[in-house]
Amino acid sequence: MTTTSSTKDNKPMDSSSQQVVSFTKDRTLDEVWEENYEQVHKFYLEHNHLTLPKDDPNFVRLARWLTSQRHHRVSLKPYQLEKLKKINYKTVKIHRADIEAEWMSKYKQFELYRRTKAVKMTKMDNALSCWLKKQRSLYRSGLLLPARQELLQKYNVLDPSMKEKDTTKPCVAETKAQRAKWMKQYEQLKAYRDAKGNCNIPKHYPENQTLANWCGSQKGMFRRMQQGLSHMPQYRIELLKTIGFELPQQK
Repeated sequence: MTTTSSTKDNKPMDSSSQQVVSFTKDRTLDEVWEENYEQVHKFYLEHNHLTLPKDDPNFVRLARWLTSQRHHRVSLKPYQLEKLKKINYKTVKIHRADIEAEWMSKYKQFELYRRTKAVKMTKMDNALSCWLKKQRSLYRSGLLLPARQELLQKYNVLDPSMKEKDTTKPCVAETKAQRAKWMKQYEQLKAYRDAKGNCNIPKHYPENQTLANWCGSQKGMFRRMQQGLSHMPQYRIELLKTIGFELPQQK
């Protein structure tokens, strides 16, 4: 009867053995990070890319871990960032460059539209229209980067009177159900603040992990809004600031 050989050989990684390592009392967070990274690193060496299969739940979990490294890159240690660079993952510098390139691509589309419109009446496509609305929303909130303001002002699309308009009402695109869902989490955050004296909910909060994830998503949405890639209703920003919730600083 033959026995199964040890898994210590150098055979290609089997997705069935692929598991995202979770924190336990026996391992530190750094050790957990290392174990997850080694699995991603092994996949990269075998395939020369990081497009993990979407039809395998084990790889899907690992892909989520990998994505979280970008979302929480500010809290990563220098040696962890260096390791991610070795596998050509989206580092802070590269990611920001991609964001700027994406914004400029949209701006050039807008320039082309304005030049075309001067010759013949054309209708702005929906995607470009939504992008322009986001830029105006950022400008109205005082969050549009000065360099971007200067480019858009060439076409007089940022009316100074916009800043005087009431922006406390919810976004038109937001449904009542979405607003109610958001307010439910907000009230839980207020209760936490009242009990603890602050809004600093840890990322790993077993008592209410849903709320911890929601807090992280608010910061992520605000950061994307600053970059001109998303929209966050002004009333949400004002409510979060009212209870002392710390939003990312504009860079």
